[in-house]
Amino acid sequence: MKILCIDNSQWWAGAEMCLKDYLNHFQDEFDFKVCAPIPRAHLEQYGLMDEDLIYRDTKTRAWMPEFWGQAIRGLDRASKMIRARKLMKIIRRERPDVVYFNLYNSRDQWDIRAAKKMGSKVIVHVRSLSHQRHFSKRILDSVDLIIGVSEIVCSQLRATGTTTKVVRIYDGISELSQKPYAREDIRAEMGISTSAVVGVFPAVLEPRKGQDLALKAWRAVVKNCPDAQLFIVGGCPEEFEQYDRELKALASHCGESVQFLGHQSDMGKVFALADFALALSHDGEAYGRVPVEAALAKLPVIGTRAGATPELIVDGKTGFLVEPGDSEKVAECVELLMDTTTRESMGDAAYAHVRANFDLE
Repeated sequence: MKILCIDNSQWWAGAEMCLKDYLNHFQDEFDFKVCAPIPRAHLEQYGLMDEDLIYRDTKTRAWMPEFWGQAIRGLDRASKMIRARKLMKIIRRERPDVVYFNLYNSRDQWDIRAAKKMGSKVIVHVRSLSHQRHFSKRILDSVDLIIGVSEIVCSQLRATGTTTKVVRIYDGISELSQKPYAREDIRAEMGISTSAVVGVFPAVLEPRKGQDLALKAWRAVVKNCPDAQLFIVGGCPEEFEQYDRELKALASHCGESVQFLGHQSDMGKVFALADFALALSHDGEAYGRVPVEAALAKLPVIGTRAGATPELIVDGKTGFLVEPGDSEKVAECVELLMDTTTRESMGDAAYAHVRANFDLE
């Protein structure tokens, strides 16, 4: 079966990591190719041969919104129509059985229409909650299958009244996705004491991710646990530079117990230095790889009771769930994880939970 995967994203994140897992896992069963509008740096991470990575255009052109510092009214609509026509030519040449939208967005309607017009089956993978992306019943009705990345996403999709079948498929995680590291070696490399209790918060630096909640809680944590350390891991897009400055200001109240590591491509290394992880989104995640990846490294996770996170963390067993914005509760949970026995017991339970429910198979 020939599958043309549509990647319209601008950077590498969870959806793209998941697609890479699919490409590697099913490479002997399906003929995969990835189609992108223009070359972007993150596309190299798929590790595809040149003939398996298709661009609608090889460079940015004047009619593309990317060409302009500020979008011109009407230009975005025109560019979508032009790109859809280019996609039709690619489909005519490649003749895929399925056109798969790895990260569905309502703006993909022109591409979906083009794929259907060319006779391909269309699958859309929905990786957002309804308050983050608009779910159009008309568009959803036009495709052949909808994949929701969690139960809450599927329930929101079905609530639109769509007549298209909706199935839930969690993003699977393979142990091979993380390189094995010895914690002692990583801590020695970074100058971290083996006795220090370390928390990590991996996420892009943007306001909805909740790093500010972690830092407010950490100010209370270090008063009672002066040896605790927190590492904020993730890059900051240009549009959120003000948020980055706000985080640095909050961190200044925590002394030297907080460090910003920026973007890290090797998450196995990040989790190897940690004792627990944080996933404190204010408005919830449609899925969220952090609780699952951290559990694979035998780390308990403190997450917010929002979005799909309650589907991933068993409260009190594999980690803790707190209400969004409750920094005092976050601090209390962190202090509970200062106990070695509690951490290790939860970490073992988290590992068993992820292997039973989120294995790549």
